[in-house]
Amino acid sequence: MQTAFLVTGAMFLTIGIATSVGGDVALWGSFVTVGIVFLTLGLVLDDEDGPDDDTTGPDEPI
Repeated sequence: MQTAFLVTGAMFLTIGIATSVGGDVALWGSFVTVGIVFLTLGLVLDDEDGPDDDTTGPDEPI
């Protein structure tokens, strides 16, 4: 899920930057804003498939 947010955010941000050259401010501003929101969500959300943060020690007694 995190990757989907990052990819979507990057696409919207790229479109916003590309249209800022000659486009309407409301158009490219909206794309940039949505891109930043999606990138922020992608960076804030934890990756559920990542390693466990188990700091209690080994599972089996030594």
